[in-house]
Amino acid sequence: CVYLPLSAQLTIGQDVSNIRYADPQEYVIAAPVSFKAGEQSTLDQSILRMLTGLSEGSTILVPGERISSAIEALWKQGLFSSIEVVATKIESNKIWLEFRLEELPRLKRYTFRGVRRNEADDIREQLKLIEGKPINENLLVNIRNSTLHFFQDKGFMNAQVSVDNTTKRDTMIITVVKNRRVKIHAINIDGNKGVSTRKLKKKMKNTKENPWWSVFTASKYLEESYFEDKQKLIGYYQDQGFKDAKIVSDSIYKYGKRHIKIDINIDEGSRYYFRNISWLGNSKYSSKDLSAILGIRKGDIYNQATLEQNLFMNQSETDVSSLYMNDGYLFFRVTPVETVIGKDSIDI
Repeated sequence: CVYLPLSAQLTIGQDVSNIRYADPQEYVIAAPVSFKAGEQSTLDQSILRMLTGLSEGSTILVPGERISSAIEALWKQGLFSSIEVVATKIESNKIWLEFRLEELPRLKRYTFRGVRRNEADDIREQLKLIEGKPINENLLVNIRNSTLHFFQDKGFMNAQVSVDNTTKRDTMIITVVKNRRVKIHAINIDGNKGVSTRKLKKKMKNTKENPWWSVFTASKYLEESYFEDKQKLIGYYQDQGFKDAKIVSDSIYKYGKRHIKIDINIDEGSRYYFRNISWLGNSKYSSKDLSAILGIRKGDIYNQATLEQNLFMNQSETDVSSLYMNDGYLFFRVTPVETVIGKDSIDI
């Protein structure tokens, strides 16, 4: 027998007794390969025949790689739970082959239990399930993971999802047990020396601790909010001159049944300061005038946001670009070029 994953195999028909599996023989395929599936099957035999690569009149080894490849090609379609290849007849060096296929059940309808109607509608939008789609393991895993991720994003870290795809039913049932929302017991920040832990936690607007003594603090964990708050944390560092600051690692782990802890490890890098600021290409306004509008002095803490705001179109139109464009220079352009000097200084 030639075996592949699940139950794919080559067997012999009842009237065939001269196949020697230890000694493969050459045979000519005597007739178009046939396929046998369920009564409700709508599979196109010509397409299946093309997928196998086994054509009438071709020579094959039995058992051999050509049959193995044919079975594998059918498996890759994700349509079958079982494939069996049968030699229904052998005459001299001629062989008749039949593929006996057991199709996977097809999706007809699906419904949710344990969720609100608007939640079900939002999950449907994410899943985008199509009627007639084969119900294979990949589909089931995708349904479970997508549904779990949806509720974990809303703070239900202990949510449970089960999928009942019993073939006797027309409707697949997706059952959700949300359990209670998980709250953040503590946020531990390590590696910060230039900025206090208290200030960093205040910048994480939507990711807050829930100490035992606090009743009113909103501390549910939301994955999307946590991602945004990490970006805000690094943005705050950069505003304080730590242009190379980064989060080296972070981890989330359970603390009891209803809480989690978050550990954040930071590499601050050096704190930078503006040093010399020079101008090139300016003839209408002097470098002194442009530096006055820029409003940055030697020794100021490096702040890229302030630099860009005072160069490009701030709300009060007191920036360098507005100075030129208000005077008719519509194609004006200014490009800041940074040069790091030593360990903590930047020339512009």
